[in-house]
Amino acid sequence: GQRRLRRQGGGGAVERLQGAPAQQADLVFIDPPFADGLHARVLERLPRLLAPDAWLYLEAPLEQSPALPPGFVLHRQGQTRQVRYALARAPG
Repeated sequence: GQRRLRRQGGGGAVERLQGAPAQQADLVFIDPPFADGLHARVLERLPRLLAPDAWLYLEAPLEQSPALPPGFVLHRQGQTRQVRYALARAPG
C-alpha cells in the first residue's frame, strides 16, 4: 500500500516524520518553505524512513545547492528561475 504524508505548514510535517514507520518510503519529495529552516530538520529524520534504493527529490533556494544526506548518489540536478533541485538515490 501507499503511504503519504500530507503537506503541512510550520513544523507539523517534521513531527509526523518522527512517528512514521521506518524504511517504508520509496519516493520522497522535499520542498519545504525555505525561510522556515525546515531543510535540516527534515533531512536529519529522513534516512531511517527510506527503503533501500529509495529516490529523493530535493529542492533548495537558488543561491544554495541541495544538500543530500550522506551516502546518497546524485542522479540528476538542475535549476529553474526560482530553485535548484536534485534527484538522488538512497544507498541500497
